[in-house]
Amino acid sequence: MEEKTTASGRGTVNYYSILMDILREWLPILLLVVSVGMVTQVFLTWRYKPVYATRTTLVVTRAGSSTNVYQNLYSASDSASRFTELLNSSILQKMVAEESGLDYFHGSAKAENLPQTNLLVVTVRAETPSLSFREMKSILQNYRLVSKDLMGDINLTILEPPQVPTGPENVLSTRKRVVQAMAAAAVLLILLVGFFSAMRDTIRSNKDVELKLDTRLLASVAHESKYHTLRQRLKKTKKSILISDPVTSFRYVETIRKLASRVINLMNEKNARTVLVTSVMENEGKSTIAANLAIAMAQEGRKVLLIDADFRKPSMFRVLNMQDVEFVNLSDVLDGKAETKDLIRKVPGTSLLAILNKTAAPQSLEMFSTGRIRNLINSCRQVVDYVVVDTPPMQLVADAEELAAMVDCSVLTVRQHMVEAGDINDAIDVLNGGNEKLLGVVFNNVTAAGVGSISSYGYSYGYGYGGQYGR
Repeated sequence: MEEKTTASGRGTVNYYSILMDILREWLPILLLVVSVGMVTQVFLTWRYKPVYATRTTLVVTRAGSSTNVYQNLYSASDSASRFTELLNSSILQKMVAEESGLDYFHGSAKAENLPQTNLLVVTVRAETPSLSFREMKSILQNYRLVSKDLMGDINLTILEPPQVPTGPENVLSTRKRVVQAMAAAAVLLILLVGFFSAMRDTIRSNKDVELKLDTRLLASVAHESKYHTLRQRLKKTKKSILISDPVTSFRYVETIRKLASRVINLMNEKNARTVLVTSVMENEGKSTIAANLAIAMAQEGRKVLLIDADFRKPSMFRVLNMQDVEFVNLSDVLDGKAETKDLIRKVPGTSLLAILNKTAAPQSLEMFSTGRIRNLINSCRQVVDYVVVDTPPMQLVADAEELAAMVDCSVLTVRQHMVEAGDINDAIDVLNGGNEKLLGVVFNNVTAAGVGSISSYGYSYGYGYGGQYGR
């Protein structure tokens, strides 16, 4: 997809991410468009005033020359304007109003000559069928009383008597206007969503990472489908993306392996044994990145332990497909409700070790005050080569900040076009803690349009289980 540098210095405009924002907002857009259609329908109906027309046809002849066709045609054409003037005269209208029991003449009256004939069509329009009919009858009965000077020797004979109209002349037809209003609303809303999407100061490409963030790019990981088969897609059955799964794409596996190698090298430079993986917001894919990073590190022959320290909304057991595996909850051990026996479990199909949670612990901050988590992490680093700690998102709860002080270094997961660059930099400052403890960011769930000069770092998968923290 096309992208370009903006004049405002906000980085790049990724048209694919703007399109995705519009598609994500399809339901609100649809509801607003339908609402506009309904309001338009109500407004047009409210403003609608039916008009009923009663018509009669008159034959025009000139006195003493009824057999002269040409004279009668000319008389009909000339009398149309004269008769219209007569119909709108105050004298006739007053007579009609009094006879109809009204204060004034309602509606309008007009006479028209049918081309190439000596026929005159008189039309009376009013707001009700009965009113237009009564006024027409009154006109036909009284026009001769005031027409002598105006009509001269012209005779008018009723050819087709008036009838009570059965329906309004201006039938209410709102479909076209409603469709036009809905189309205009849809275009406007799409443009607004696209504009605000383009104006968001988020991370859309590798170049944005370099320009906007105060840290290095560890890997650029492209989107990996949640559905491995057509049946899963049709049933909307999500499956974890793990590099130990043979159906996971080669590009994703290679990317995670390169990420693991780089993390190991950076940790060795710092003589670090423990690394924390977090994100600013939820659903940025941190748990999947943490799980795959730990698996890839273990595949390099290291003894690696993965700790699920997300006490607010634990999900690592689902990411690792261990829903049916019995294990001791870390939160229960820290609360003193369970023994540490069988706390560490091996992840099926890998050499990775894991300490997991299955139940949430909303009061997790109280656990930190006891020092048990710090002691656990310090104990684990004595028996394994590396410890990978998965934490809650930083902006939602304070757990990640507490844990960041207990580990040697950290990795921040940044999902493409999700969090403002300013918020990410605030998280970077916290994770660095004055000691440059942050190894860098994993640019996650990236579309092809977002992969820039560092595309060799590969691809990604953004994974989330929904729900909210701190509830």
